[in-house]
Amino acid sequence: MAARASTGTLNALVKAISIEDHDEILKTTTAALESIPQDHAIRHTKVVALLKLDRFEDAIRVIDEGGAEFHRQCPLESAYAHYKSGNLSKAREYLQPALSSGQRSVLHLEAQVAYRAEKFTEASKAYELLSADSSDHEEGHDLNINELAVLAQLRQRAGRTSQRSRDDLGRPDTFEVAYNAACVHISNGFYDEALRSISLAKQLCDSSEELSDQEKEEEMVPILVQLGYIYFRKGLLKEAADVYRSINPSLCVPVPILPESFHER
Repeated sequence: MAARASTGTLNALVKAISIEDHDEILKTTTAALESIPQDHAIRHTKVVALLKLDRFEDAIRVIDEGGAEFHRQCPLESAYAHYKSGNLSKAREYLQPALSSGQRSVLHLEAQVAYRAEKFTEASKAYELLSADSSDHEEGHDLNINELAVLAQLRQRAGRTSQRSRDDLGRPDTFEVAYNAACVHISNGFYDEALRSISLAKQLCDSSEELSDQEKEEEMVPILVQLGYIYFRKGLLKEAADVYRSINPSLCVPVPILPESFHER
């Protein structure tokens, strides 16, 4: 009875807290778990709050403290925490049992984990499943860009173009697709994936046989601007400054003004 009363009290408290106040939710669930550590609902609420606060290592610890049964109840949260912590093998391990559910959230994470792990075939399959059942126009657009970027990676790795990739990607060099994928990753805050996509865009543009040298230089400007921005967001200030300085100032594209921290002392 005490446990039920405590859980009811917690539920009332959580409902009263602003949905954005994850610090307060964390404080409340931490106190509640000290009294009823076996309550999986409270533990799950705490894990979600930690994930919202980008405290991924702490989320992993709280999940582990819940035992094997709790692990089985939250494979997506476990996988996401490990993915954001950089442990891709663990993320894929926790995702595998959940893939059969076909849930979109699981497929989205599977695609992201597989892409970062350079398992492009698996990433492509996940994006295919998502695209086949997408009624949201904006999501469908992002999925299409991501799927095409994966196909570009597969094509680049294989050194040839399959019939499917030719049909989907259109032209032999797909730097536009890779560039668009990088923009999507930037908007989502996935800067490692963005760096991978923009680097591919730069490589494909530079190796294009359809563009003249002048056209390549012009097409390269927005690619370099995004590359510099990604470096900046990753804290690689010298690399960002070097990229921005490499842009030809004579081209009719505004060149970003370098932050003061970029200038050499």
